[in-house]
Amino acid sequence: MRLNFNFLFFKKKYFRNLLITYFVAVLIPALVISGIFLYFYSEETVLRISKNSNQDMHRIADRIGSMVDQMSDVAVRLSLTPGLNKAMSDPQNTSMYQYEQFVDILGQQRATNQLFDSMALFFRIDNRFLSTEVGFQSQEEYYDQGILALMEQNKDKSFWFANREMTAPGGERVDTITFAQKLPVLYQLQMGELIINVGKRAFANVIIPSDMQGDFLVLDNNNQIVVGNLTASSEKIGELIPNLGNPAVAKTVLIDGKKQFATQYQTEYNGWTIFEFTPYSVYSNQMHKEISKVLYICFMFIMIGAAVAGWFAFRMYRPWKRITNRLSENTAGDAIETSVVDEVIYVEKALSLIEDNIKRHEPILRDRLVFDILHNYIVDDEQLRVQLSNLEMIFPHQHFLVIVVQSSEELGEAAHSESYNRLFVFNLVLDSFKSLGAVYGTMMDAERFGFLLNLEEYGLNDTFRDRVRELCAELNRLAGTHLNISLQVSLGTFCSSLEDVYKSYFAAKRELLYRSVIGDNDVIFPSNTDSEKVSYPSHLQKKFIHASMNADEERALAAVRELFDHYVYSETLSRQKTQQIIIIFLSSTLYELMEEGFDLEEISEESILEIANAPNHKELKTRFFGFVNKIQSGIRRIKDKEENIYIKRAMQYMKEHYDQELTVTMIAEESGVSSGHLGRLFREEVGKSVLNVLTEIRMEASKPLLLADHMPLEQISRQIGYNDVHSFIRFFKKAEGVTPGEYRKIRMEAQQFEESTTDEKP
Repeated sequence: MRLNFNFLFFKKKYFRNLLITYFVAVLIPALVISGIFLYFYSEETVLRISKNSNQDMHRIADRIGSMVDQMSDVAVRLSLTPGLNKAMSDPQNTSMYQYEQFVDILGQQRATNQLFDSMALFFRIDNRFLSTEVGFQSQEEYYDQGILALMEQNKDKSFWFANREMTAPGGERVDTITFAQKLPVLYQLQMGELIINVGKRAFANVIIPSDMQGDFLVLDNNNQIVVGNLTASSEKIGELIPNLGNPAVAKTVLIDGKKQFATQYQTEYNGWTIFEFTPYSVYSNQMHKEISKVLYICFMFIMIGAAVAGWFAFRMYRPWKRITNRLSENTAGDAIETSVVDEVIYVEKALSLIEDNIKRHEPILRDRLVFDILHNYIVDDEQLRVQLSNLEMIFPHQHFLVIVVQSSEELGEAAHSESYNRLFVFNLVLDSFKSLGAVYGTMMDAERFGFLLNLEEYGLNDTFRDRVRELCAELNRLAGTHLNISLQVSLGTFCSSLEDVYKSYFAAKRELLYRSVIGDNDVIFPSNTDSEKVSYPSHLQKKFIHASMNADEERALAAVRELFDHYVYSETLSRQKTQQIIIIFLSSTLYELMEEGFDLEEISEESILEIANAPNHKELKTRFFGFVNKIQSGIRRIKDKEENIYIKRAMQYMKEHYDQELTVTMIAEESGVSSGHLGRLFREEVGKSVLNVLTEIRMEASKPLLLADHMPLEQISRQIGYNDVHSFIRFFKKAEGVTPGEYRKIRMEAQQFEESTTDEKP
């Protein structure tokens, strides 16, 4: 039954559309991502083929360069051969024996390098060749007549080479690469030339790496094949060269019907061009493997996506089906079978009903639109203009001002229900401000209302301020009469467009954050005193703290009154800074009292914030006076219960540790109170300072030591906590009126007198 039930959904057009939409939303990204991945993988594969080919061609170029270096070395060695330069410059005076030696030298050079097929020396003065094959021959008799044209063609070059077909001594035609070097190498005047012929087969075996897998070609400067294993005609190769573009990147070419990747490289030594041809199958095999993986992953992803699309379509169709069923049930006489007719019919009917309801609830929609404008929730200007036109909200002028009204009490606690009271206040304010211009409002929360006022003039002049004060005074009179509440009215800044109205709203709202320094029915205009410097009332704080610690409540309250007169009521500072001063005053006072040892459990940070968040300055002053009473009661409690404890702790600690080097701070820390507070307690309760009491304890401890075994004064001073004997003598004389030595002498004489008197008695 479940499967049949789900299958019935496919008969619904809307369900099918949802299913197709979700499936396409899955399919298209899967195909796009797969295509992008395969594209980049294809590019990466081509680059990998190019990299491998470039590495092979670099190796070939390096080997060609090595061969050129070897031939240059042979030319240098021949130039340094004794007698050769003289023979070239003066061949007539050179004996045949010397020429035979030169032939042997050439033969030795050829024997050391089996790559060389033949070598010859050309003597330019007498136009004769000296070769390893035929010995001495004149220019006309020399077997390789083709070299003469090449020598004439390259007579201005010190080193040249040629890819050619030469005639061997036996008349055989041989594919050869000829290298020629002017001799002597180290002279400016060239008198001869070294000619080395290398067979192409041997040349290819040397320069081509054995592990090279693709076909290759080496072309000379005339695009003629030097060596290679690619079976293609020279015409095909000539057509290929200008079409490769970037030589470092492999390009697909078609040679003799076979598709291949071609990469080229030009050598630095002789300008030859090296080609490597990689079979296209290398690329296609890798791509086929990767495409198979991607297709498998894509298939699995699409299958999962199809299942998810079906689940989403089913979930999204369920509320739509409930809506159409409800519409079908509630359209008496117009019930339509949903299995036959498209569900869109029901949505169209619902929209028609919504349009009718909009017309009946325009005031509510206006309230919501004003709410959105004040909070800058409108992002489409065209949409805003359409909504204003539909709701017949007309703003004839270009200047706007936001007014925020806040009740001093919970509206639900007034004479009637909360909804009635809120509506009463809303309409009361709306009617009051209509005299200023077009005005529309909204209910922000339980106690706050926002109104958008459209004005002809820009700016808060005195006439406008007086008019607003008159309206607000009448507004508060009516609110007090009917609901027994007061209203605080805050005005924002002027703006010249609806897009900036939210700035005016937040300016008006920000001023109400400091309502604790405002009267309960004040009109709050934008503050313009923010630039003034704040003069913190530190003298009043000291006065307040001193009076509090001395339990002088009247002086403490006088300091509070002076604070309110100079900062809260005078309005010389901005409301924000005034409230900051109040909070700092409360917090600093509490901190200073705690530093002095008064741990006031009755007051916490939350209570300070509660004071600072009073609804008006009248309630702020009342709470501030309560703060003073809590401080006074807390200090009296501490003084009554804890002062003697601190003194006892200090006295006990000094009696037990008088023999150590002590400070008032150390004694206070051990007693659990600050040094200042401990000193004040001693002066008030004991009548002496802490150090005076410590000195008395030490002096009493020194007296028994002065009478015991004539102990040195230095030792006595160390045992009672003085490192300096002079300090001990000074404090002892100040306390007893005599020095320690004099005291010891007097006490010893008195003791001896008492002993003698005792002995004389019968």
